Amino acid sequence: MEATRRRASRRALIGLAAAVVAAAIVLAGAVTAVLTHPDLLFRYQAASGRLELGSDRPFSMTAGAAVLADVETRLSASPLNRAGEHHLVVIANQPWRRRIVFLWNARARGVSYYPLTPNAFIGPSDIEANRVFGRSGRPAPPPRTLAYYIAHEIAHGLTG
Repeated sequence: MEATRRRASRRALIGLAAAVVAAAIVLAGAVTAVLTHPDLLFRYQAASGRLELGSDRPFSMTAGAAVLADVETRLSASPLNRAGEHHLVVIANQPWRRRIVFLWNARARGVSYYPLTPNAFIGPSDIEANRVFGRSGRPAPPPRTLAYYIAHEIAHGLTG
């Protein structure tokens, strides 16, 4: 009787462990899918040459193009620059989207998960004003513009 109970407990524990591992694999796959294909969650987009900007809020295409032109100028001035290499950067304004793409980096203003993905992620921002907001809700002080943060996050991938 005791041996039967132990075998049943062992089977239940193995089944629970298998379920936990399966759930972890599914979760890791879902997170990887979002990090490598963020356009699924960020439908507002603008592109300029090799740069693409996505957001979970609508923005002026003119403002998006101006930010991307500023980013291109900054990247072109860097010896790390790889001309022609495509970069997608998304702005996560909504808290739930930010939690998904920032993972354990909740205090950061921007993140890059190179080499998992060349995409970069920026926290709450105002594209029209070329500003990124801190945890306090205040914009980062100059010279830290949105373009500055985008170029910084892209540079992480250029060093690899």
